[in-house]
Amino acid sequence: MAGKTTDFFYKEIVEPFINGLKQEIEYTFFDIRDYEKPLRNNDPNEMTDLANQPKHQEKIKVLFKDLIELRKTMDDVLDLQGTYDK
Repeated sequence: MAGKTTDFFYKEIVEPFINGLKQEIEYTFFDIRDYEKPLRNNDPNEMTDLANQPKHQEKIKVLFKDLIELRKTMDDVLDLQGTYDK
């Protein structure tokens, strides 16, 4: 089996693999164009710690909760609970 095209990769490798799965695959879709402004920011060295700003605290809580749930699905045993308790 050999090939040098993307079509070969998807038809001969990816498609049979996905068709053989017995469970659903979790995924995230995003349009990188939605992030153009933040990516072209005035903090190119990313020295501003947004996590300590009050307006971001609620989002951090939501993201941490999602992280904990995702880790359970991956059987991750590292305890991060004390790290983010605020």
